[in-house]
Amino acid sequence: KQWYQRRVRVPLTGEDLPNASNKAEGARLDIKCRHFWSPADKVYTDVRVFSSLAKTNQDLSIEDEAKDQEKKKIDKYEVRVREVEKATFAPLVFSTIGTMGPETQRFYKRLAGLYAVRNNESYSDCIIYIRLRQGFSLLKTLLVSIRGYRGSLPHLPDQLDMNLIPLFLL
Repeated sequence: KQWYQRRVRVPLTGEDLPNASNKAEGARLDIKCRHFWSPADKVYTDVRVFSSLAKTNQDLSIEDEAKDQEKKKIDKYEVRVREVEKATFAPLVFSTIGTMGPETQRFYKRLAGLYAVRNNESYSDCIIYIRLRQGFSLLKTLLVSIRGYRGSLPHLPDQLDMNLIPLFLL
């Protein structure tokens, strides 16, 4: 089954969108999943990582800032995804110290459940594995942002097998 793609373009076809929505023709979302919440559905996601230690974020708790960042993503993309693609939108928001927003936690719980069923493993082992991969991915991202990328960029296929998700999603 085709169910996962990276960097998906969502073209406009004359829809009237709210002012806060992203109306750019070249707007892209980071991930598209099929059969995620239910059979034959589509879910688009967009990833955001924010610094919880930035001066602009010091007045809010990390959880409140994550909710605020999720709300910004939802305002920007949800109507476009719902009206143009007839799909759902799930913002994936992380802090630089690993905190996830509420919608992101919900997404990860579902991902771990699907992964557990697919690989006949326990849910707890799968969620630990996914969070471990997330931690290493955040660390790698931090190192790349500090020192720059020093290797050749990998070529990733547009469509992946479900067994490979933790390798590319996290």
